[in-house]
Amino acid sequence: MKKSISILLICLIYSNTIAADELAGTFLRTSDQIQAINIGGNLTAVASGAMAPHFNPAGLVQFTGKGFQAILNSASLDRKAHNLSAFLNLRGDVGFGFSWIHARVNDIRGRSGSGQFTGKIEDAANAFTVAFAFKLGNALKAGLSMKNMNHQISSPFQSKGEANGHGFNFGLQYSFNNKGSLGVTLQNIKSGLNWKVKRGNKTRNTHDSIKSRVTVGVAYSPVDMLHLGGDLIIEHDNVATIGASWKINELLSISTGLREIGGTNKFGTFSNGFSVHPMRNQNIILHYAYVSDPIGAGELMLAGIESYF
Repeated sequence: MKKSISILLICLIYSNTIAADELAGTFLRTSDQIQAINIGGNLTAVASGAMAPHFNPAGLVQFTGKGFQAILNSASLDRKAHNLSAFLNLRGDVGFGFSWIHARVNDIRGRSGSGQFTGKIEDAANAFTVAFAFKLGNALKAGLSMKNMNHQISSPFQSKGEANGHGFNFGLQYSFNNKGSLGVTLQNIKSGLNWKVKRGNKTRNTHDSIKSRVTVGVAYSPVDMLHLGGDLIIEHDNVATIGASWKINELLSISTGLREIGGTNKFGTFSNGFSVHPMRNQNIILHYAYVSDPIGAGELMLAGIESYF
């Protein structure tokens, strides 16, 4: 019964995606759950390295080096949201990054008005992002990213919809000292999806704008091994995220936090995770995180690997 209700909700979302701005590009927001693997270190004010293209492109110039990150995000009801990203900063004052997000929902069962099974509904989306950043003095960093998006939904014997679009993100980070920093991002600038929906021999073209989102964040490290921070996200509803990360030793770090406080769940969704440096190798990090599900359908689990070289 629970699965049937959830599938019905997914189908309702599908039926309105082409007409409602509030639902356009929802996969971009759900992919933010990758923040949970190190929530205290992936906030707007401190996001860096391979995480920077997704959360704040300005973080590409936080340190010199190069690396990549791969994250698998598996949720109940066969929901997936995976991420592959990389960064390159050889000079120190200019950095470049790339990010690929793939989201899909498997095993959605289509039904006719009378409840008869009509086949499986396919729902998949991809977003490719390229970003660059530069320093403006010793304390201020700025970054810009561009993303190309594709979303496909099809149901047997009924319709097929495909959308393509693009958008821009802009971010700033300002460091007060070695302990505190501020960050601001403006996401989904001029973003939208152009849909082509085929129903039989007819094709309908529509455009969905993706609402811009402003995020303001602050971070503070009272000691070198502890990172605290929070984000205020201004979009359809104003929500907040708070998090903390603690590096216990050269082998293990742990993180915990609450995401989207004030949203669907007034008290937010709880997340906790840990990161391990195998054999104390500081160039390789293995991540794992557990996140409570904001729609109450079950838990989310994330696993990833991060490497610097």
